[in-house]
Amino acid sequence: EMFRSSRDLQLRRELERREGELRHELEAAKLEAEATLDGARLKASADTAAAAAALDAARAEAERIVAAAREEGVSLRDAAQRAGEAAGREEAARMIAAADDPARTRAEVQQVLGGWLGSLLRT
Repeated sequence: EMFRSSRDLQLRRELERREGELRHELEAAKLEAEATLDGARLKASADTAAAAAALDAARAEAERIVAAAREEGVSLRDAAQRAGEAAGREEAARMIAAADDPARTRAEVQQVLGGWLGSLLRT
């Protein structure tokens, strides 16, 4: 019986030792998991900040492109308007010259002016 109690005591000590090791391993695993989670949080935060900065840069670039396109559109519109005005002045001068030409008949002048008025109505 003494042998048995000694053996039981030895098994109990072995179990207590093993239990302590397992507690230690569990605590180490918890700390490692917490550190991994903290690292993932920091990385996610940095990634989010980088994505926000990239989005801000993309928005600024888009605004710059839109502003440049708007300026170009205004410039083209103004140039077309000036060209149209110049063409109109040239056409008016041609009409006046045709009307003032003594060699033209009244019917010819009316035909030229009618064509000009018709072209204005079509545009």
